[in-house]
Amino acid sequence: MKRSYFVTRSVCVDHGTRILNYVIDYVASLVVGVLLIGILAFTSDNLLLFEKLENINKLEEYLLGICITVPYYFFTEVVFQRSLGKLISGTIVVDEEGRKPSAGAILIRSLSRVVPFDGLSFLGSNARGWHDSWSKTYVVNKKKLEQELLTFESLESIGTGDEQI
Repeated sequence: MKRSYFVTRSVCVDHGTRILNYVIDYVASLVVGVLLIGILAFTSDNLLLFEKLENINKLEEYLLGICITVPYYFFTEVVFQRSLGKLISGTIVVDEEGRKPSAGAILIRSLSRVVPFDGLSFLGSNARGWHDSWSKTYVVNKKKLEQELLTFESLESIGTGDEQI
C-alpha cells in the first residue's frame, strides 16, 4: 500500500520569507491596480476617474483594494502556483500532500485575505496564516519540497521492485 506524502515543517517558509512575499505582492497589486484603472480610464475615455479616486473614503478604498488583491492572488496562484513575491523568494503554494492546490482551495485562500488582521495571523509560531489554515494550504520552499518529494518517493520504492538501477 502506497503512503501519501504530507508537508513537513522543514519545507515550510519562515516569518521573514512570509513578510518579504507580502511586501512584494502588496507593491505588485498596487501596480496592477494602477495599470488596470489607467487602462479603464483611457479606454472608457473617462479621465475624471483618477480625480474621483483621489476623493474616495476609507471604505471605498478598502473595497477597491479587495477588488484588486483577491483576483491578483487567485489568478497568480491558480495559474502559476505562486504570486510575484513567491516567485522572487523561491516559494510556492501547495496542498497538504505537496501538490498544486485546487482552484477551490485557492479561491478560499484568496477570499480569506480579506479578513481583517489576516496579514498578522501568520506571525504565530509556525508562520501559517488563517488563509493557509482555512484553505488547507502551505507556503513552502520549492527546491526543498522537490528534494523532500524525491527522497520520499525513493524510500517508498524500496522493496517494490521500482528501484532505479
